[in-house]
Amino acid sequence: CRMNKSELDNIVAEHGKWLRNEGGSRANLSYANLYDANLRGADLRGANLAYTNLSGTNLSGADLRGADLRGANLREANLAYTNLSGTNLSGADLTGADLCGANLREANLTGVSLCGAYGGNSRMQCLQIDPYKIIVLDNEIVWGGCTKKTVQEWLDYDGDGLDESDKKYLETITKPFIKMCIGAA
Repeated sequence: CRMNKSELDNIVAEHGKWLRNEGGSRANLSYANLYDANLRGADLRGANLAYTNLSGTNLSGADLRGADLRGANLREANLAYTNLSGTNLSGADLTGADLCGANLREANLTGVSLCGAYGGNSRMQCLQIDPYKIIVLDNEIVWGGCTKKTVQEWLDYDGDGLDESDKKYLETITKPFIKMCIGAA
């Protein structure tokens, strides 16, 4: 059952009071159905949105720093210019999400589905070629599968400890994609 607008507005207002130390309470919207809601510009820092249905939701310009979005459904969500730094997005589905200008610095992206997500900016670029996903954040940090390294660490990595097929993937897919993202030759 989808949460009604007045109930959602009340929870966001109480969360704002909590953030300002004026009483209120931390937003707990875990497992809520917020399909197609308008949370544009909302301040939901530290909110619990684990396993919430946020598909089609407008979160553009929202502040979700440090929020718990584990397992959240963010399919087709508008996350343009949303601050997701330090957010736990493990297991979230961002298929088709608009991440243009989104800040994902220090976000936990373990197991995130980004197929069809788009950004069109320097903050995040992503490539999914089975069996691995490569995500480049801010031209500084790269997630290759479930391994996080700096760009330079990836470019310097010789594949020690990898089997031959993974070494080939590293040299023919991962490194060229990273170079493309950072504009290196």
